[in-house]
Amino acid sequence: MNIEKDIKECFRNVGIFLSNDCEDDVLTHMDIDSFTFVSLMIEIEDYFKITFPDEMLSKEILASFTGFAKLIEQLRTEV
Repeated sequence: MNIEKDIKECFRNVGIFLSNDCEDDVLTHMDIDSFTFVSLMIEIEDYFKITFPDEMLSKEILASFTGFAKLIEQLRTEV
């Protein structure tokens, strides 16, 4: 499983298109409204079969693509 590719697919599924070399991008600068953010979190939870703890559900979770991918991988191993 290529987690970065799968995460990008989840982003695309909610209408957010990332560049191919976004691994070090700060994603918090993107203009993501609350509805899209919640849709993204649900999409990722469903796809990866994880649950984000409530305290993580803020746009700061998207501080970097690499950090976000590492968080998802960590949550996957905790299941």
